[in-house]
Amino acid sequence: MVEFVLQDVFVAAVSQVLITCQGKGIRVSCNLPERYMKQTVYGDGVRLQQILSDFLFVSVKFSPVGGSVEISCSLTKNSIGENLHLIDLELRYVSHDICTLTLLSVKTVLRYKMMCINSCGSMFFRIKHQGKGVPADLLSQMYEDDNKEQSDEGMSLAVSRNLLRLMNGDVRHMREAGMSTFILSVELASAPAK
Repeated sequence: MVEFVLQDVFVAAVSQVLITCQGKGIRVSCNLPERYMKQTVYGDGVRLQQILSDFLFVSVKFSPVGGSVEISCSLTKNSIGENLHLIDLELRYVSHDICTLTLLSVKTVLRYKMMCINSCGSMFFRIKHQGKGVPADLLSQMYEDDNKEQSDEGMSLAVSRNLLRLMNGDVRHMREAGMSTFILSVELASAPAK
């Protein structure tokens, strides 16, 4: 697990689709509460950025010219008790002559490699766009595991869905009148408040 700030992931994901948005005159709005944007979490920020940008790209592609794409999120925290301590311990071979020095360095490694997590929870991202929505055949490519004739977009959505599943999450798609929404869930651990 790597520590990252959600704002950094969102900025990078949105910046990856800006040129496509400008070409179609699409406005991207991020309705993300400040407390989530500044939230420090533990997980795979690089993969989360890839996932968000893939779903954003598909949403922009299937939005009408002059339309809009909206990103929102919510976090459901689950407390793990008082604290959960994760320890990264390095094992090294040491000769018997410097045994006391090794014990001191292991204590130092433990002190500096310990990270405290106060809760974990599910983060839900909603990517909503206007228009008829994503074609049904593209959505089916996302949910099929061994489709030999996947399009580029279908493959990127399938890979993103598999990455979400590795992060104890998944994706759902909803269609409403004139709107289409991807709902992404992912499990992240949050850092204690500073």
